Amino acid sequence: MSAARSLAILCAAIIGLAYFAASSPETVAAERMATFETTACGDGSRTNGTGVVVRDGTILTAAHPVFRSGSITVRLPNGEPEPATIVALDLAADLALLEIESASASPIEFAIARSGDEVVVAAASTGASRSRISRAIDVRIEEVGGPRRISRIGYELDVNVALGDSGSGVYDTSGQLIGIVYGRNPDGELRSFVTGKGQLAEFLERDVDTSEVFRCDPDQSRVILKE
Repeated sequence: MSAARSLAILCAAIIGLAYFAASSPETVAAERMATFETTACGDGSRTNGTGVVVRDGTILTAAHPVFRSGSITVRLPNGEPEPATIVALDLAADLALLEIESASASPIEFAIARSGDEVVVAAASTGASRSRISRAIDVRIEEVGGPRRISRIGYELDVNVALGDSGSGVYDTSGQLIGIVYGRNPDGELRSFVTGKGQLAEFLERDVDTSEVFRCDPDQSRVILKE
């Protein structure tokens, strides 16, 4: 085999490997991951969380890390910290949308997973790592900041997330979003809980008026909708 032909084959192999790495679910998950920290609103507490860049200017996350926030500072991959505002909040579904100018991404694609499927979890504590769905679940949890118990359809994962990982994206092996993390097993067992596609897609399809945002009301120690 000639040296030129050997070099051509080697280059093609390198290009193929680079393409695979660039399109791997771990890469997709890491590129869409955002982390944030909050200041306290009134008597609330400071928190940390994680989110998913779902389209230009928009980050999807869980509601419970942000609904008592005075301010939110987001960091995107390889970016500088910058302020974000809450433009949509659903305490029953435990979902929130944050607006941030520098976030740039094509619209997220969703998928449905099944028990036993391998997934990628993009968590602040671990980065993008592999896990597996132990089962699809229908659980009843308390509304964020309220007395009602809400039924939620999603997944249970064989992974233990940390504080600050709420809102982490969970992807299938093709890089499509199947859900976001909203909780972990309080007993310390290797279990975490994920809100599934149905609620996420419904939440994202709502009309959002970005001239109206949620801001801190110190008297209530939580954010409320203000123009």
